[in-house]
Amino acid sequence: MNEQEIAKAVRAAIESVQENHGAINVAGLGGYEEGSFADRVQKQVIVARKNAEWRRQYMDWKMTLRHERNLGREEGREEGILIDRIEFITRKVKRGMNLSAIADVIEMDQETIRPIWEAVREAAPDYDQDEILRKV
Repeated sequence: MNEQEIAKAVRAAIESVQENHGAINVAGLGGYEEGSFADRVQKQVIVARKNAEWRRQYMDWKMTLRHERNLGREEGREEGILIDRIEFITRKVKRGMNLSAIADVIEMDQETIRPIWEAVREAAPDYDQDEILRKV
C-alpha cells in the first residue's frame, strides 16, 4: 500500500464508523458481524501483516514520526529556555540594569545574552515577548 492508498483506507474507515456506529457484535465470543467495520478492518490487518513492503513502509513512517516528535520536543525545550531568558532579561531591563549587571546575575557571558538584551531594549516600552522572540 502506498501513502495515498493508506489515506484512502483511513478515510473509508472513518466514514464507515460514522455510518455504522455500533455495528460490532459483542455477543457470544465477541466475533464481528460479517461486513461490519470491525470485520473489514480485521481483514485489512491480516492483508497488511502479510505484505512485507507495507510493513517496511509503516515502520519507516513510524520511525520518521518518532524522530520528528523528538525534534519538536527538543525545539520546544530550547524555545522554553529562550523565553525564560527573555522574561528574566526583560524584568532586569525594566529595573534599569545594564548588560554587564544582568550577565553577572545570571552568570552568563555578555556576548551570549547581548542579542536578547538588545531585542528587549528595542521592544521598549511594550516589551512584546513575541516580537522579542522573533528578533532573537
